[in-house]
This record gives sequence, C-alpha cells and structure tokens, in this order.
Amino acid sequence: MTTQSQSKLPYLIGLVLVVVVISVAAWQLLKGEEPIPIGERQVIDLPSPVVEETPTIEQTVEEPEI
Repeated sequence: MTTQSQSKLPYLIGLVLVVVVISVAAWQLLKGEEPIPIGERQVIDLPSPVVEETPTIEQTVEEPEI
C-alpha cells in the first residue's frame, strides 16, 4: 500500500531540515554585527564585588590583681 509519494517523504523531510539548518547558520554568520578587530580589546563591565563587613569583637584586657 505504499505509493511513490509516501516513499519520498523521508527524503523530502531530510532535505527541508538541511535547508533550514543551512539557512539558520548563514543568518547567524551574516547578521551584520561587526567583529572586534584583531589587536583591539573589548571592555566588559563587571559588577563591583560586595564587601561584607565582619563585626569586630572588642576584647577587654583585665589587669591581674596584685
């Protein structure tokens, strides 16, 4: 009960998937962002670190009794 159009279906699906993958790859490569020139540094802003202050414990020194 297989017709000729049914036997070509897996090949057609594979061809469509290949075209989609190639199209997405080409779009990613050619989407217009300028690459960073060689020798030029890119500046990345990092958040400043959070410094937690630890509470200081004051110690009292007791003088020995004479």
